[in-house]
This record gives sequence, structure tokens and C-alpha cells, in this order.
Amino acid sequence: MLIGSAVLVKNSIGTFMLILLVVLCLIPLIKLLVMTVLLKGAAAVMGLTADKRMTSCTDRMGESCGLLFQTAVTVITLFVITIAIISYSTNRGF
Repeated sequence: MLIGSAVLVKNSIGTFMLILLVVLCLIPLIKLLVMTVLLKGAAAVMGLTADKRMTSCTDRMGESCGLLFQTAVTVITLFVITIAIISYSTNRGF
């Protein structure tokens, strides 16, 4: 019973740390998403009066922030999967 309790505590601490890691990674993701929306919105508003080159540059900056957001989401997802695989193989004794 003591060993079962120790394994349960170990697994719950690992789960808590994984959730904490995801929450900490959400902050930069939210910043990137806000920056993307702001740049795309600025390009839309600038399109009414500004030069086409400035509007195009702002729109491309918004697209690049969107691509950076997608890349960050992919990296965080792969990192969480790697941590889960390592913790699973450690618990199984491989």
C-alpha cells in the first residue's frame, strides 16, 4: 500500500509539472497571437489611406508572426509529447 501511494504521488507531481509547463508556455503564445492580430488589423486599417508598400509590409509582418505562432505551438506540443514518453518509459522500467 505504501509503494502504491508513492507511485500515485510521483505520477500526480509529474502531471502537475506538465500542466505547469503548458501554462508557462501559454504566455508567449498569447503574446504572439495578440501581435499577429494587431499587425493584421493595422494592415487592414492602413489599407484605407496608406501607401500600398507600407500596407503590404505590415501584412507580411502579421503573416510572419502567425507562422512563428504555429511553429511555437508545434514545438511546445512535441516537447510535451517527449516529456510524456520519457516519463512513461521511466515508470515502466525501460
